[in-house]
Amino acid sequence: MMDDIIRRYNPEYSVFINCPFDSDYKHLFDALVFTVVCCGLTPLCARAYVDPSKARLARLIELISFAKYSIHDLCRCHGEGSRNYARLNMPLELGISIGLSSANMITAGGQHVDRNRWHLLVPNRMEEVAYQRFVSDLQGSDPFSHSETQQTVIAATMNIFAVACEVTFLHNPTEIFGALATYEKKLRDHTAMWYGELPWHDTLRIALQVAQEYDLITNTSGSAH
Repeated sequence: MMDDIIRRYNPEYSVFINCPFDSDYKHLFDALVFTVVCCGLTPLCARAYVDPSKARLARLIELISFAKYSIHDLCRCHGEGSRNYARLNMPLELGISIGLSSANMITAGGQHVDRNRWHLLVPNRMEEVAYQRFVSDLQGSDPFSHSETQQTVIAATMNIFAVACEVTFLHNPTEIFGALATYEKKLRDHTAMWYGELPWHDTLRIALQVAQEYDLITNTSGSAH
């Protein structure tokens, strides 16, 4: 329920993650979640808010509205399968973030401050301007790129928050990657105990425990406890 998210997390330090949830992306998703936690922030995604009484789109809008930041990986925006269907969920959620950012923009001290600061991730295999061909309005948005490896996803995510939060990191991507295997093992063990469906807060709790064990938390005062 959204009330649970409001009670548990601080929107000023929350990050909505918009990415695929398929098995091929799972190792990158784990790297994304763990890195966001190591950045002292709280990752949220569609799995964090399950309310059968509300439509999925309504839940997504609430989540995106709640989080100050969002990361959107456009790695699946191409035709797949025998019918060549493209997955449009990720561009849709990006559009929601952009719309909310514009609608919620306020003036403070003569400067515009947006409520949801959205950032793009694109795979290196995608041509530099390929994403602009299927969504030309994103020209000039300067996305961060990764090579579809955990190491490069970690580095790209840290770069995003070095810019978005002006954070000076005490640790580097290599150190975070070194702790990632421990997080993934604990995640597998706990998921097995739940027969394959681990509650989102437990996912964050495990990530936080491992990050603290390896002394990797950047102090932004925003991690979920």
